[in-house]
Order: sequence, then C-alpha cells, then structure tokens
Amino acid sequence: MNRLSLNKLDNNGPAKKAQFRHAAAIPAKAGIQEIPHMIASGTALHCGRNDVFNCPAPYKGFTLLEVIITLVVAAILGTILIQFMGTSLKRSTEPVVMVQEGFSLSEVLKKMTAHYKYLLATDSNPLANFKEDIENGNTAQNTPYFGDYSIKTAYITFSGGNETPDTAGENKILKVIIDKGDQSLAALFTK
Repeated sequence: MNRLSLNKLDNNGPAKKAQFRHAAAIPAKAGIQEIPHMIASGTALHCGRNDVFNCPAPYKGFTLLEVIITLVVAAILGTILIQFMGTSLKRSTEPVVMVQEGFSLSEVLKKMTAHYKYLLATDSNPLANFKEDIENGNTAQNTPYFGDYSIKTAYITFSGGNETPDTAGENKILKVIIDKGDQSLAALFTK
C-alpha cells in the first residue's frame, strides 16, 4: 500500500509542509466507500494531483466588479431599448388614426354623393342647393348631416386642361374638398 504522510517531509521547509497541511496516511487507491468514513473520522485528505476531495474549492460566484459592470451594461442597454420602444409606441397609433380619418371621410363623401344624386332627381337647382347642404352638413343639428369634417367649396372651370375659378358665373362644376385631421378628399360635382 502506498501511503503519504508528513513524516516524509523532513527538511523541505515550511512551504512544502503547508502544502500538505494535515495530510494523514491515506491509501493511494482509497475506494469511494472509505472516503466518507475518513472525512467523518477527521482524517484529512491531501491535495494531490489525483485526490481532489480535500482541495479548497475555487471561489464560486461573481466578484463585486463583475456584478457592477454587468449592471452598468444592462442599464445602458435598457435605456437604449426604452428610448427606441417609447418612440415606436408613441408613433404606432398614427397609422391607425390616419386610416380611421380616411375611412370617415370616405363615408362622408358617399353620403354626399347619395344626397347629390337625390337632388339631381328631385330639385330644379341641384348644384346650388347641394353646395348649401354640404357647407352646413357637418353640424349635427342640421339636416342633412353627413358627419364630422371641414370643407372648402368653389365653382371652377377648366381652361386648356388647367383648373381656374369660375368668374363667369356659369356654376357648372363644384369642387368640394373635405378634411379631417391630416386626411383630405376632393370631389367634383357637375350639373
């Protein structure tokens, strides 16, 4: 049986003796069953190349510096993410609002067109009466009420393919521009 003991470390100095601490005689091929008994009886194992049972465990965990650096990096990345996501979240409603406004204007224009078709069939001066109705049709108390919008109307003519104001008073083409928010729709109504 191969045994190691402090008695064999006679003149190698204190550094060598400290290396083995209280190494008692331990069989080189001690079985797994013998090691718990040796530890319970107070027999210390030496820290040799093949025996790692009594070696001091390396420090487990993180140093304070590692933790601080990790927190600083996480804070910087979190700040960047919040700025990016904050801007994206604020602006994420803009397309939805634009679609809602566009749909609302489309519905208003459908109601106006239906009303104008009705006036064409029943009224002697449909374009003038239609102009008056749509200029007042954005107030809920008025009849007909088309919806919520702002409006610009003008009689126009076309000369050489270009739009010009109707200064002759023919009043044959009515240009209607309805707005809501950032959206607008234009339509032409004729006699």
